[in-house]
Amino acid sequence: MDFDPPPERIFVVGPNNTFGDLADAIDLHFARWDLGHLHLFRLQDGREIGYPDPEFPDWLDHERSRRS
Repeated sequence: MDFDPPPERIFVVGPNNTFGDLADAIDLHFARWDLGHLHLFRLQDGREIGYPDPEFPDWLDHERSRRS
């Protein structure tokens, strides 16, 4: 579906917030009903942040990673 304007939210993320905190905020503010889904943040430098998973050993832990 195309929406004009597209749905959006503005998030303010402090230095003490983790990417896990950001994922929780996105779920809450976009009213997601399935809060158990996976998420992945891909940074411009190529690093990926998500749930720790042995299948993806290069991913950074979303509960330990903070914005820099």
